[in-house]
Amino acid sequence: MQLLELKNKLARIWYIGLGLLLLFLIIMTVTQRFYEDPLRPWIWFGAVAVPAFLMVIAVIVKGNRLPSLLVVDKLANLTNGLSIVYLLLAVFTLLILPTLAFTMYQVKPVDSIMNMLYVLIPIQLIVIGLMYFLFFHKTKGFSGADLLGKLKEEVGEESYEFDYETKAQLRQECERLLVNDEVEPVLSLLRDYYNKQKDDRNEGIIINLYQSYNRVKKENDMGTINAENAQVEFKRIGASLFKILSNLAPEQ
Repeated sequence: MQLLELKNKLARIWYIGLGLLLLFLIIMTVTQRFYEDPLRPWIWFGAVAVPAFLMVIAVIVKGNRLPSLLVVDKLANLTNGLSIVYLLLAVFTLLILPTLAFTMYQVKPVDSIMNMLYVLIPIQLIVIGLMYFLFFHKTKGFSGADLLGKLKEEVGEESYEFDYETKAQLRQECERLLVNDEVEPVLSLLRDYYNKQKDDRNEGIIINLYQSYNRVKKENDMGTINAENAQVEFKRIGASLFKILSNLAPEQ
């Protein structure tokens, strides 16, 4: 998964989750749900929301600087999943727990949500730690140019030769190759094109796809994945290339 894709997913999860949490808290404050101590729920919200929100802002900035960096899918999915679990637990704490705690144990609503901080804060710290590892520790010392150079070294310099005069001709040739499931020549052509255009961002995206292609090809050759799963991955890379081509030379 690319850093840019992970950043977008995390931003959506946290914006929606914290937005709903804030909305619910406003409604509950207006309706005097926590009439016995209306300030403490807002202290609870600050502890639950602010540290993670600040990290998400930092993640967005970092993700925009190094959009093409690849991160481990399992770790990225764990971060997304744990973020969702955390936010659902926070919503449960605010909406449902006060009633349950008062009905079953006669605990004041505001005390019940404050007590849940002992559960929520450790989970939040784990999520923040995962985000820091993915977006800061793994990218420490890399500028965009450094990263692109590193990826170029991994991919190599093999080229597919094709003479073209316009972007439309390049797109037509690339689409012809993709229809015939020839992904590698398309990656080579687009990498060379964006290199000549000095478009580091798009070249980085192509190199990342090239990297993914080589990884799947190697795993298929080694037998760690079967041919069917390899074809699924190649099709996914091909679909990404079709999308890039549509932006390279839009049809009139």
